Amino acid sequence: DRTAEAWARAVLEDAPEFLRRSLRSGWRSLGIRLGPVTGAGVLGWPVRRSDPDVVLLGATSRLGMQGELLIERRPQHLLFATLLQFDNPLARAVWVPIARPHVRVVRYVLEQARARWE
Repeated sequence: DRTAEAWARAVLEDAPEFLRRSLRSGWRSLGIRLGPVTGAGVLGWPVRRSDPDVVLLGATSRLGMQGELLIERRPQHLLFATLLQFDNPLARAVWVPIARPHVRVVRYVLEQARARWE
């Protein structure tokens, strides 16, 4: 059984290189402050909480946004959630046109991970 953090690593860090680069490029365009791709974080996202069933990754943005990625291990599936806090109107305005594509990207990343596991 993988821990939630191991699942997060499998979804994000085991993705094909083009996808990992694309994700990091998108996060950088939002001003998200990420660490190195190797190390204690998950693809640069600092780990704020990790236990066997839940991992919470979090980072701040230069644009005034707080972002968290939550992965929760459940008996038959994974819960993946993106949590955002907008600290100013600019951050919200930047996110609005990205929201729909973000959902598609998350689905794609999860589908790619599922295909690798099957």
